[in-house]
Amino acid sequence: MSEDNINQESNTTTGPEKEEGKEQLLFCTIGGLPFASSFSYIKEVINLTSSIVSVPNVPPHVSGIINLQGNIFAILNLAKFSSKPEALKSAFRHILVIHNKRIEAGLLIDDVPSIVSVSTDEILPLSDFQKCLPAGEEDSLINFVTREIKFNKRIHGLLDTEKILNTRLKNESEE
Repeated sequence: MSEDNINQESNTTTGPEKEEGKEQLLFCTIGGLPFASSFSYIKEVINLTSSIVSVPNVPPHVSGIINLQGNIFAILNLAKFSSKPEALKSAFRHILVIHNKRIEAGLLIDDVPSIVSVSTDEILPLSDFQKCLPAGEEDSLINFVTREIKFNKRIHGLLDTEKILNTRLKNESEE
């Protein structure tokens, strides 16, 4: 990530300027798997230095809550939606704060290698991303991916941030 995109005082990330015909994407890894997220849903990226407070009686994918500058929100672990979460390599070092008009939540991520503006023509319908998932994961994690993009010789799944946010507190049995 370039120094222009990091606010050194708060350890947060800001995005590149929006260009016509381009989509701003944050490329990251979750459980060792390559994903991307549209920058329009990202509020900030913070280092995982704050304590996540456990909350009783929440679904397994809710790791807890965090207080960030007076805002309290749920922290989600997308790997817990996996049918075999232990198979995913988790080295969570950051929280990706995502939002829409109604909801804000944090998503545990391993790393943020790049923030890039890509041509909207490069964002393709799902075809090869499922092949990147570990055996048995094709039907679980793929539910949170809308499209795919090839970046740095890897296929990344474009996260369905709306679906993630709307699922944040539901039990899997409610879906």
